[in-house]
Amino acid sequence: MKRVIFLLLFVFAALSTSNAKVTIKDTVNVTTMQKFKIPQNKNIVIANVLRIKVDAELLDAGMNPIRKCDELWQDPTNAQIAKKTRGGRGTDVQFSVFETIKKEGTYYIKLDIKVKGERGSGRKVVYYLVNVKLPEVAAPIDLSPKGYFYSQKKTFSFATIQFRDPSLYSYKIFDGGGSIIGQNKGSVVKLDSVLSDLKYVGSKVKVVGYYNGEEFEYREIGSPDVHKSEWEISILKPEINDFTDWRRTDNKSDAEPVIISAYNRNAMRILYSYFGKTDNGFVVIQPQVKGFRLTSEPKGLVINARPTRAGSWLYVQFELSKDYLDGIEEYGEIETTLHVRFRTQFGETIDRTYDATIYK
Repeated sequence: MKRVIFLLLFVFAALSTSNAKVTIKDTVNVTTMQKFKIPQNKNIVIANVLRIKVDAELLDAGMNPIRKCDELWQDPTNAQIAKKTRGGRGTDVQFSVFETIKKEGTYYIKLDIKVKGERGSGRKVVYYLVNVKLPEVAAPIDLSPKGYFYSQKKTFSFATIQFRDPSLYSYKIFDGGGSIIGQNKGSVVKLDSVLSDLKYVGSKVKVVGYYNGEEFEYREIGSPDVHKSEWEISILKPEINDFTDWRRTDNKSDAEPVIISAYNRNAMRILYSYFGKTDNGFVVIQPQVKGFRLTSEPKGLVINARPTRAGSWLYVQFELSKDYLDGIEEYGEIETTLHVRFRTQFGETIDRTYDATIYK
């Protein structure tokens, strides 16, 4: 009984040692999501075959099974072999295995080959080491982390060096609720249409890049960091600024009091424009006006107030009443307040107060 136990332990130990010291037939270096062939540059050829069965299996780094490899090419097929070998003479058979791996890492392909030939039967198990790496983008993806202002132009590419078929790239743009608001073929993403749509201002959109219909992970050249093929982009509203000779008072400014000549026509206007500082300059946008109103104190001094547009500017222009001024003595002064209110294309209400001393 002791001898039987000893023999069983010896057999199990031998099997364990055999599995731990498998021979690697070849090493293959591939990229995620790219179909590869085992063997890489040739086929396995076996001569004088009467019957053959090949099983292929994908193993993880610890040689644990992941799945069977179902795409096997063989010439001739088993049905053709049966026809060719009816007279008892074997035939040459060649075969190879195809596989695609989506995750980076170390893997093995195990080939279990069972053959019956003219001189008997045999079995051989062959292992191939497969190193799977992520693709690298061909150029850095230079998206601004703070986002982009309404009306900016932006294009970027997520093409990689290893994913070489340009027809297999595509992308989709999603709004904050997950609805598709743009999509196209290719790896060049154009954001211009989204950045010029007012309804997305103040929100974030997500761009998802695909290769062969699937998202993927990638690295930038020389970087160990792993990125997903999706990018979140904020669409920013620029800030409105005004330019005038009058002192603004609604923002509790500490500016000194202002004296304006009643005959200085250039002072009878306020300029507004939207400004946004970008990474390499400025965005300037003309305000679009709704519900414009200008009131003043004293009443009757300021007349003919109107908004006009020129270039990237909104001009609020007005005049001083000649009849009112005629009632003021020479070198007289009038403490004057202006209240300007309007809505812009961004849904923003501009409500500002200015004052000055009008000197005749």
